[in-house]
Amino acid sequence: MVWMLPASDPVVPRRHAMGREIQERRRLLGLTQEEAATAAGVSVGAWRSTEAGTRRPRPQTFAAILDTLGLTPDDLRHAVPEPEQLEEYRDDLRRLVDDVPVDLAPLLLEVARLLVAGHRAAGDEGRGG
Repeated sequence: MVWMLPASDPVVPRRHAMGREIQERRRLLGLTQEEAATAAGVSVGAWRSTEAGTRRPRPQTFAAILDTLGLTPDDLRHAVPEPEQLEEYRDDLRRLVDDVPVDLAPLLLEVARLLVAGHRAAGDEGRGG
């Protein structure tokens, strides 16, 4: 049995962090959500939900949003959730861990270790060191 998050998984902190990066770039460019959505050829609702991190956009929608903002997927790769966002999802994460088959627990722990290490490294880069 392969364990994975469903496509309709609840909002996750990483999606929020990426949405925050998209929002910051849009604002930097002086665009409203409506203007940006029109320029990208996507619905305003799709744009808003991508910025809010409430829904995973379709690949073509995501590509259009990034193209409109002059971003690449690599630009968002290092988007890191804020600590309070991680805390907000603590109960969701606990439920998720409870549903993991016992034989996958070591893999989950390694993923968590790598995420924490990545979060710390991103914080160190932001402080110049």
